[in-house]
Amino acid sequence: MLGIPCEGMSKAAIKSSADALGARYPLDDYWHLDPRPNNSHNKHYGLTPRKFFLKPNMSFVGTDDDLTYTLLGLLVLEEYGLDFTCRDVGKAWLKYLPTACTAERSG
Repeated sequence: MLGIPCEGMSKAAIKSSADALGARYPLDDYWHLDPRPNNSHNKHYGLTPRKFFLKPNMSFVGTDDDLTYTLLGLLVLEEYGLDFTCRDVGKAWLKYLPTACTAERSG
């Protein structure tokens, strides 16, 4: 959650944005302002408006690959145990994930 507003930015760009917004670098708190207010991708994974990842607007945890797949892993372990198979992961994926998100590029 801390890094979502600057996800995909270089370290230099994050530092520059932090300096411009009066935030500490390295980050030790949530962003209060959007480091990229004119970014055309104003929704995280096309679902949650980026403004909800800024400290003044936080009231819930939005969709994020780090949380989604961590929780899916927990559900797989609870449902299938330590000896789960690839097929079990696929079943859980279809059962529990309303949408997929990835940090990797495709195509």
